[in-house]
Amino acid sequence: MPHKDLTERKRYATNYRATHQEEIRRGQANYRKANRKSRREYTAAWYQKHKKDEKLKLYHANYRKTHRKEARAWSAKCNAKVKREIFILYGPRHRVRCAWPKCTISDIDMLALDHKNNDRKNNGGARKGTVFYHWLRKEAREGRRYELQVLCCNHNHKKELLRVRGDFNGH
Repeated sequence: MPHKDLTERKRYATNYRATHQEEIRRGQANYRKANRKSRREYTAAWYQKHKKDEKLKLYHANYRKTHRKEARAWSAKCNAKVKREIFILYGPRHRVRCAWPKCTISDIDMLALDHKNNDRKNNGGARKGTVFYHWLRKEAREGRRYELQVLCCNHNHKKELLRVRGDFNGH
């Protein structure tokens, strides 16, 4: 740092962060990527050491009570992002839309994941909703893919009706 005065150093650092934001973000992302395993190990060890700390439990309980709205908003945002990632991964031509021929529905709230071969037990078992999406993302990052497709609610229901009637020839 070129400045010995504390206020000058703070001003310089603030200015540097403002003018080099993208470079700093890239550096942080690269660091996190390179040190992911050691960070996970450190976090796991820290948790094991402090999991019975009553003061910490009390702090977290109080924090959850006082920041409930922020936590729910953050969780909803994170879950929506994961859902979108999964629908892009399993959607036709890696787009968020229904895989049924000639269906143009692309509203993410009207779409659902469907097991192509109706073999739910082989693809995620009893996991549902956001837990299932997070699990699928983890599996995809580890190189595993499952026989899933994105269907709108109407075509998902129609496929089930055809399966029950015995008319379903595969889609």
